[in-house]
Amino acid sequence: MAEFTLWDVVTAVYTLEEAIRNLRRLLPSQEGAFLQLFARSVRLIDDPTSEQIEQFETQADWKDVINLAAAALNGVHVLVTFNKRDYYPQNGPLRILTPGELVSEARHVLYQNLS
Repeated sequence: MAEFTLWDVVTAVYTLEEAIRNLRRLLPSQEGAFLQLFARSVRLIDDPTSEQIEQFETQADWKDVINLAAAALNGVHVLVTFNKRDYYPQNGPLRILTPGELVSEARHVLYQNLS
């Protein structure tokens, strides 16, 4: 969906680096394909500063707070993750969804607009 510009997908530098580390460990032959897809469909945003991260430290698990801070500070509406239980944002429009929930909601909106 992001590749077709239906969504504006963003990720912080830290998150991209973590994804690449995991990919190199688990599927090293796929790094090139991943980076090509990433370049076409994801906008890279700066990591939040330590001071900015501190503002969100009570709203996410310690290892995920950087993702929450990056999303919230960049006006993201939906943070997509497989581990929703690690996030508990307190204020604002940011919602936490699993990939499956995002696809389900997208289908619902698309079908409504086609009717």
